[in-house]
Amino acid sequence: MNWFVALFGALGAVCWIGAVVSWIKAIRRRRKGVKLSMLLTSGMAAFDKNNFRDEGQKYRRWMTGFFVGFFLCLFAAATFGILHATTDDSDEAAPTTQTPEESDTSGSETPPAPGPATGMSTGMSTDMSAATTMQPAEPTPVPPG
Repeated sequence: MNWFVALFGALGAVCWIGAVVSWIKAIRRRRKGVKLSMLLTSGMAAFDKNNFRDEGQKYRRWMTGFFVGFFLCLFAAATFGILHATTDDSDEAAPTTQTPEESDTSGSETPPAPGPATGMSTGMSTDMSAATTMQPAEPTPVPPG
């Protein structure tokens, strides 16, 4: 999925550059009486065919097509990005919790490490791996009995 996001992002960047180049070429071929300041400040004036001479119409159409392509690529990249973020394609299984009836009661289970979850404080922990990797914490096992 990341390839689709990158592909549509790159195509969107190409469309954006094409639109800017086409717009520059089109404004050089604007009709007499059409001020550059009007084209710069009024967004819809750049898309109006009455503001350009006949030789500028080609670049205005290209600009419009590039802008439509840019927004389609933006929409597609956002859609694939959201789909990628919401699908779980990791190899790790979701952590499961066992009820006391399902757990092994043979005594081979190791007790939980001392810490705030068990009520026994060991002071400040020097293991920062969970904080630096931003991985979800493992559930604390409940001893049987």
